[in-house]
Amino acid sequence: MSSNDSMESMLQRLRYQATAERRERTLQNIFTAMDESQEQAPAMSRVRIGRMTMNIRTTRLALAAAVILIVLGGIAFWPFGNAGKDQWWLAPPAAWGQELLTALGTVQAVSCREQTVLVAADGAQHTSSTWDTFYVSKDSYRRDIYDGQVLREIQWYVPEGSDMIQHYIRYDLNCYGATRHKGSFGVTDPVERMRFFIGLLDKADKVLGEETIDGRTCVGFEIHASQYGSNPDTWIDRIWFDEQTKLPVRMERSGRPVTGDAARTFTTIMDQFTYGAQLPADTFTPQAPPNGFVNAHPDDLPRK
Repeated sequence: MSSNDSMESMLQRLRYQATAERRERTLQNIFTAMDESQEQAPAMSRVRIGRMTMNIRTTRLALAAAVILIVLGGIAFWPFGNAGKDQWWLAPPAAWGQELLTALGTVQAVSCREQTVLVAADGAQHTSSTWDTFYVSKDSYRRDIYDGQVLREIQWYVPEGSDMIQHYIRYDLNCYGATRHKGSFGVTDPVERMRFFIGLLDKADKVLGEETIDGRTCVGFEIHASQYGSNPDTWIDRIWFDEQTKLPVRMERSGRPVTGDAARTFTTIMDQFTYGAQLPADTFTPQAPPNGFVNAHPDDLPRK
């Protein structure tokens, strides 16, 4: 890594809260460092730059100039700058995260579209024709699964004691039924997934600047999955939030391997979010099957 790369990396990690006393002290440290003839520069702990070796005078001057701009001009590197009242996403991670968690705390139910994009080794992408609309409340969820624009199946997961009862209607097979599952639906809850990612804000690798998604102005962040658990660095997660509501608008999980096909990866996308009161009251109530449908599990039907 070149000295300039090192300098850029350090600047991106600066956490600095400017006060008159700190500005004066920092400037004095900069001028002292510039006057020294030794190669080893002193640590400037006030701005968390750490120890470094300045072998090139121009690099030392460039770093000093950059710090002066930060101290005097108030340049802020997200997410450690000073946020205005309408720019909550410029706050430090803890403050930003609290804003988002507060917004999520108001959510009683949510729906979204979930789809899969296959990515070839050359970057070519193909969106799977099978996708679903996912509905979640605090204790129940539902999936409407489509092949293209044709509804293939509806699944309702309703709590019963400590278990979940999966009710289903298969429109493609003319059957319906119910299956008991031990435990709750847990990690499939997108709201819990949102909370999980918000908890990783301080480890974010990249800020996703303002972008218009579904007509909404959004901000977000990107994080490599290697930042949590023993996951490959090629797995990347992204999430965007509506600037006004502070609620998620789009979530992506990319770089995951396709089973049995080492040349391709897949990206899971969750978008088209709808929150709370906008969902019909009977969303999580299993429907009666159409006339003529048989009560049977798909695996038990005669093979055609």
